[in-house]
Amino acid sequence: EEMIAVCKYWYGKYKAVPAAFTHDVMEFYAPLRLNGGDSLEAAKEHYAFCNDRIEQGTRTYKLSELAAGLENSEVWYFWWD
Repeated sequence: EEMIAVCKYWYGKYKAVPAAFTHDVMEFYAPLRLNGGDSLEAAKEHYAFCNDRIEQGTRTYKLSELAAGLENSEVWYFWWD
């Protein structure tokens, strides 16, 4: 239920659509281009949803690195160990 609520929220805010699910991976197609405050806000939301996005998916372990990556991507990738 919580993941579905996040999916609905991200669709409403970013037009992000769930595109793939496995037992430990979730991908979204996110066609809107993010920048500035929008990308930082989305990065915070991604970290709250799946902390591995920063703790295992960045070199610097910083929100700013994730936010910069979101500005250049139409795919949002999440995984859980």
